[in-house]
Amino acid sequence: MLNTLISRFLPEDVERDSPDGFKLQAIILISLFVGNSGFPFIVLFFFMKQPRVAFVVLWSWVIFMCIPFLTRNGVRVGKLAHILAGNYFQCHFFLCLLWGGIAAPNMMWFTAIPIVSVLVGGIRHGVIWSSIASLSILGLYGLETFNFIEFKSPLDAQQQFFIMATGAVGLLAAILGSTASFEILREHALEQRDLVEEALTQEYKRSENLLLNILPDSVAGRLKDSPGTIADDYDDASILFADLVGFTTLASSISAKETVRLLNDIFSRFDAIVDKYAVEKIKTIGDAYMVAGGITIANEDHLSNLLRMSMEMLTVLDKYNAQNNFSLQLRIGIATGPLTAGVIGQKKFSYDVWGNTVNVASRMESTGIPGRVQVTEEVAKVMDVEFTFEKRGSVDIKGKGAMTTYFLTG
Repeated sequence: MLNTLISRFLPEDVERDSPDGFKLQAIILISLFVGNSGFPFIVLFFFMKQPRVAFVVLWSWVIFMCIPFLTRNGVRVGKLAHILAGNYFQCHFFLCLLWGGIAAPNMMWFTAIPIVSVLVGGIRHGVIWSSIASLSILGLYGLETFNFIEFKSPLDAQQQFFIMATGAVGLLAAILGSTASFEILREHALEQRDLVEEALTQEYKRSENLLLNILPDSVAGRLKDSPGTIADDYDDASILFADLVGFTTLASSISAKETVRLLNDIFSRFDAIVDKYAVEKIKTIGDAYMVAGGITIANEDHLSNLLRMSMEMLTVLDKYNAQNNFSLQLRIGIATGPLTAGVIGQKKFSYDVWGNTVNVASRMESTGIPGRVQVTEEVAKVMDVEFTFEKRGSVDIKGKGAMTTYFLTG
């Protein structure tokens, strides 16, 4: 209900959560709630045969009711705040003149002026109107004390007491309405802030997850702390290339959506193995899958882990074929040695690796045999205690010439 009421009078180009938007909402609520709280007094004063007093309050009520429409028509916050506080002041100043000056039963209403003016205009605004009210009270006191004007009240003692009592209740209601309006808006603002903070937190987490999906944890942290070129040399690392044999033929017989789903399903299973063996997935290129060991995280067992992973990848694909009636095969190549790793790009980051080791691992895969893991002679020599290998013999490697290679057998 309040949101509907505020939306009716708040200009469309004003954001509710902005400083001006907050003050405009307070002005609207105070004008409507506090202004209408004076309406019963209009009826009361007519009933008490005080028409001049009733017309003063009626005029004040009209101004209160006009303020939301002035807000809607784009009148600035500062002017509206002066109109609101000035309306409080003029109403009770004239009532004092009609009811006997300093002895007027509405004198206590001047205390509402600093509260309202500070709420809708700020401290400077409150000081201005508090000063005006204070000087006016002192002026009335001086005029009466030095007999410049003799104020006479048309009220008898009973009426004076009655108006003072009802006025005190009205004042409490006005102060409550003003501060309650402000508190309602404050709570709304806090709720909106919490929602914004929660949305920002979720967005931050989403951005973090996206970054971590692109870059290794340690590299992402370095990039956030010190943006710039990130490149590292590793003297001892290992690279695995895997290619899905038969996937191109299969993809030609199914839809594009099904092709992507199938590839994602297989590679997601490989991703789980990556986490298991503490190695780093570098990228996928079409139906090829690339993994590195011994980078970003110090791990002396990186080559051993990569060999174990390769055998598990073959097992995972065999199970997947059995479950889905496919006949896909993996051709895997592994090499070990020095390489360089780093981040490329400014908008779309890419973590990649370069060097002779990377090129040789790629050749181990491309010259390999479907369903088997081909490795370099160096890999076989380093790991022959822990694993068994079958010597394939000399293989012509593009750019390298003849190389002796091995198949991992267990």
